[in-house]
Amino acid sequence: HLKKNTSIHPIIYLVSSISTVILTFVRDPNLLFGLRFYRGGADGLLHYSYGRDIVENLNNYNFFEAFKGGEEIFYFMPGLRYFSSLNNIIFGDTAYGYLISCTFIPLLIYLIFEKLINKKIAIILFSSFIFLPIFENMGFGFFNYIWQFARNHAETLSITFILLNLYKISEKNFIQKLNITTIFLCCFLLSISVICRPNFLPTTTLIFIYFLIFGYSKNYKLAIAAIFGYSFTSLSLIHNLYFGNKFILFTESSVHFAINEISQ
Repeated sequence: HLKKNTSIHPIIYLVSSISTVILTFVRDPNLLFGLRFYRGGADGLLHYSYGRDIVENLNNYNFFEAFKGGEEIFYFMPGLRYFSSLNNIIFGDTAYGYLISCTFIPLLIYLIFEKLINKKIAIILFSSFIFLPIFENMGFGFFNYIWQFARNHAETLSITFILLNLYKISEKNFIQKLNITTIFLCCFLLSISVICRPNFLPTTTLIFIYFLIFGYSKNYKLAIAAIFGYSFTSLSLIHNLYFGNKFILFTESSVHFAINEISQ
């Protein structure tokens, strides 16, 4: 019975990978061939530039500048530059690390609905997500995530971490099987999701509270592990305090609006 339920998973991942490659080719073939172009003036170009600077500073043992990440106080998305630098260290001057992470999104969509409903409905929703994005206005269209990846924006990466958490929660008897390592890693990934894209703070906080409540109901040590994992959300604040001497939780987005200067 277990074999019957799991034998389709490799096929689902294969379809996920193929669809990722096809959509990426449609959006920007250069992403597949390693020669990467960015539209001038876009956020993705700056994220990539910061990532390259981090790698260069690490190579020169200039750890202070590497950790600063190009800004004393974050204005652009904090975490993506560090992910970009890690991608460059492992995969060179390509976007293959981000591309690989995209292949897991349709698989996670399938696994979540398989756990929550059944295999038949999961296949239908999985197929709709990839091939017939009739609910794309609600974010249920895979091409949206590939488009964001192609722009080198952080949404796709953050949502991948959130989906991974939702999949873990959807597992049967998840609370009963919960241990310190699992709950820490789940909450740590939630914090990374927020650092990459602070807009997801409300979503990740709700999931964290779920872990906190049910973890504490089982063992207070699980609650401590959850708090420790999610505490990495504060890395942006620590960065801004240390390098910019300002108490700013994530980004100083207000500097973007010229009207703020006029109205003061």
